Amino acid sequence: MNVYCRTVLRVLLASTLTGLLPDTAAAQTTHRIQLVAKPGTVQIAPGRTVQNAWLYSGQLPGPAIRVTEGDRVRITLTNQLPEATTIHWHGLPVPLHVDGVPGVSQGPIGIGQDYTYEFTADRPGTYWYHPHYDLQIDRGLVAPLIVYPKDKTADPKYDREFLVVLDDWLPGAPVAGRDPVYSDYLINGKTSLGQAPMVVRKGEVVRLRFLNMSGATNYVVTVDGHPMRVTHADGQPVVPVTTRAIPIGAGERYDVYVTANNPGKWSIAAAALRNRTRTLVRAILAYASATGPNPSPSYVPTWLRSAALLSYSQLASAKPIGPISGNPDRVHNLALQWQGMMRYVWTINGQVFPNAAPLDVRKGESVRFNASNFTMVHHPMHLHGHFFKVLGSGGGTTAPLVKDTVLVPPGRMMTPGRLDTEFVADNPGNWAYHCHMIYHMGAGMMRLVRYVGTDADRDLLEDGVDFAPSRGYPVGWTDPGAGGYRPGSTVRIELQWPAGETAAWYVGPPLPAPASLGALGEVWINPWAFLGSTRAGRNSRASLALGLPNDSSLSGLKVGLQAVGSHRSLAPGHRLSTLVMLTVR
Repeated sequence: MNVYCRTVLRVLLASTLTGLLPDTAAAQTTHRIQLVAKPGTVQIAPGRTVQNAWLYSGQLPGPAIRVTEGDRVRITLTNQLPEATTIHWHGLPVPLHVDGVPGVSQGPIGIGQDYTYEFTADRPGTYWYHPHYDLQIDRGLVAPLIVYPKDKTADPKYDREFLVVLDDWLPGAPVAGRDPVYSDYLINGKTSLGQAPMVVRKGEVVRLRFLNMSGATNYVVTVDGHPMRVTHADGQPVVPVTTRAIPIGAGERYDVYVTANNPGKWSIAAAALRNRTRTLVRAILAYASATGPNPSPSYVPTWLRSAALLSYSQLASAKPIGPISGNPDRVHNLALQWQGMMRYVWTINGQVFPNAAPLDVRKGESVRFNASNFTMVHHPMHLHGHFFKVLGSGGGTTAPLVKDTVLVPPGRMMTPGRLDTEFVADNPGNWAYHCHMIYHMGAGMMRLVRYVGTDADRDLLEDGVDFAPSRGYPVGWTDPGAGGYRPGSTVRIELQWPAGETAAWYVGPPLPAPASLGALGEVWINPWAFLGSTRAGRNSRASLALGLPNDSSLSGLKVGLQAVGSHRSLAPGHRLSTLVMLTVR
């Protein structure tokens, strides 16, 4: 081991063993959450249990995470699925390194491995989390994430709150390359026959948070007998608008308030946006005083069938926001297309992701996306890490509607559907932009929004390729190869770091909480031993082969890996990597 590595190792040992360096996040409220992703069975209706579910911690939907604005969230996922996975925090603007897109902001979380996401929930609203890996959303791996405002008077008052999580359900595993055929539609993990009433009392104000976590279904929703006052779109406050029917695309969310002034038992119903004549699934709004039967699952409320749909043109932001630019710094014209009858290929400007050019932006620019839909279906287009300002919304150019997922209307005859949006490039990185109908995304309808010309953390990795552009620390992960982390196999430890720099790897038990070493970074392990060093190549990757002992008694052993990376321009000349957990299977 060279002098440099020995010196840094002594610093690590001294800092961890003396305990003098506190967790820098200790002053915040920190929520420590453990999630397990694994196959399971779940009951979706009385006497009806499905065997093909993949679940977060055994629940459908997964555990609702509820935090307050400004709280720190530390979530550790254990992957017990038969394939790799990740988690994306849909709608919540987080730094790139916790955004959950494999190959863009992290390595995949391998089979049997743990991974920790940590971020500050600094934007109140209704969000959700799900994998960003293959078609896993359509196995049941979805769950709500609610961030309550720190100022309890920020939202209109209400007496009760209910989540209304919409989902579609397959009879088997999802299959790429074709439209799915669903056997069931769910609210909060149950079919219409499995719904427990949402009980209210006359005179109460009830908040309903609608979240569309479906893989490929856009809906219309209504609350029979109760007009809905829309207060938030994608978690962001809007000037309240009263409506009777809301279109909600995959990935979208709407918060509505209803006044319980019409006693009885009522249907909270959802139909397909393309066919409003059939109720796909319904929940029940029941007054505590109500008697009699629940509304029939097949009942189609009049408002569901024929009421005027809420439109973006009715919605304006309720909070001050920068105006839409009359002359944006950069414009991307985006054609959403389907490539023919014989192939299941969905494209943006004729290009199929991942073989598609990035959409380049520069930090600080106002960026316009002019989306033209040349297909006959709606496309819910989602941008990671940013919020759109919607052109043509009720707020005009001064108070435009703000969303992270927008439903681009279909074309009519020879005229494409059109929806234009604008955003400020204020979150450096390489961000996914895609259709949230996951079969379209998987068949090519995705791009990366790449920041160019800047290196925010001065680590010599341009923001558009850096997995952690705001941190200036090496990002590590593991690649099990064919051995699958089993005893006797070889695991490759990977690190993103500038070409020519060295990385020295250590192994040891993870600490209960990281210890800060200031500019050096955070110590995540109590290092037992030095594993070896390697140098980053031209691709800004450093790779070290780690042979696991061929000893079956090691199965289940969990250790932490952390690297010390040299750096020619960041003082004091080195940085600590992110934590990499390794579990021997």
